[in-house]
Order: sequence, then C-alpha cells, then structure tokens
Amino acid sequence: MILEVVEIRTKPGSEDVFAEGMKAALPLFQAAPGFHGIDVMRAKEKPQTFFCLVKWDSVEAHTEQFQKSPAYETLFGLIGEAIDGGVAALHCDYVASAAVMS
Repeated sequence: MILEVVEIRTKPGSEDVFAEGMKAALPLFQAAPGFHGIDVMRAKEKPQTFFCLVKWDSVEAHTEQFQKSPAYETLFGLIGEAIDGGVAALHCDYVASAAVMS
C-alpha cells in the first residue's frame, strides 16, 4: 500500500466550497479500485491550504485507474473552481507508523 500526500491551495473565500466538494466526492473515492481510505485536513496556520492523505494499493491504482476515470473528472467538477492553481502531490511508501493504544 502507498500513501498519496496532496497539498492544495484554495482561492481566498473558497475554502468552504472546497471542503464541501471533497465531502461530496467521498463516494467517488470509495468506489475506486485500489482505494483504501482518505483523510482531508485544513491547515490551522494557513486556512487556504488543505492536505489530502489517500491510501491506494499502488501508484498505478491512483494514476492509471482513478486519474483516468470519469470519477476523476467529476471530482474536479466539484472542487476545481476552488483551487488556486497550487496542487502538489507525492506518492509515499510507509516506513513506520504508530498509534496510541487504549
């Protein structure tokens, strides 16, 4: 499994449009082959900046399947106008992780 880390800058005043668009897009991700989960977060220090952490089976599940699907076009129909042109994405291998044990 890989983690796609995406940083997205939104236009001033369009933060809520982006957030609502991502919420509406969750079923698109959930239906995608090779998808395992997504977290969408907003930076406290830079409220126009969002981070999406997306778990995929592989880079190809993201780039060859999801990005070339109609769902990807639908996603950008929901969020595209809120984006300020700043999108940076990386695909990462897991090295270590931990969780608090209760």
